Amino acid sequence: MYSFIDGAAAADLKIGFTLSLTGGTDDYGKAARMGAELALKEYNDKGGYKGQKVEAVIYDDETKPAKGVENVTRLITRDKVFAIVGPVNSGVALAIIDIAQKNQIPLMDTIATAEQIIERYQNAPKSYIFRVSLNDGIQTSIMLNYINARKYQRIGLMHDLTGLQNVHTISDVECAVKILFDQKDRKSLRFEIAHDPFQMLHHDRREAFRRLVHQDHLRIDHQRAADREHAALAAG
Repeated sequence: MYSFIDGAAAADLKIGFTLSLTGGTDDYGKAARMGAELALKEYNDKGGYKGQKVEAVIYDDETKPAKGVENVTRLITRDKVFAIVGPVNSGVALAIIDIAQKNQIPLMDTIATAEQIIERYQNAPKSYIFRVSLNDGIQTSIMLNYINARKYQRIGLMHDLTGLQNVHTISDVECAVKILFDQKDRKSLRFEIAHDPFQMLHHDRREAFRRLVHQDHLRIDHQRAADREHAALAAG
């Protein structure tokens, strides 16, 4: 646990955070923690809520859905937070929103992008799940518009499976790409990362991207060789 308040005494008002401070999406989690600390300091310096300072109770979910569930349960039952911010990983988010909704604790998703995070309770009499992040549907449409405008002939999809609750998001992206390329009568190249996402470091991601490009070049070379062979056979 990491608790932050600008002052020695604990505050009566506590806001909870479950963030990926380690694991596959720790870059996002660490940045989110710094932003939360800065925002909370500014808020408390201006008097807090009706003169009361607000304390941030921050837990590391390790980019694991099960750990996120543990953190949120502890935040609600033991720390008595009035609201929760996070997580940064869609898989973790989809694992914890049921707990927040059941306990009527507002949860603000600021980074995780899976569309199902909001959709699950959008028809409930009262939803306690909110987001300010750009969802996958919007991001995908922007990417596809860019691909279409540039008239790319081949594309590569590279995604990690961290906190694998977001399989529907992955399928949605792949489906949208396939529809676009089927309409344009093109071929797409897909390379799936097979590494353990929890152990995947930045240089591993760069290596995966390098292999994706290399595989694409090999495919082009093989196609050119086949075309030359066919041309030679046709010429007799």
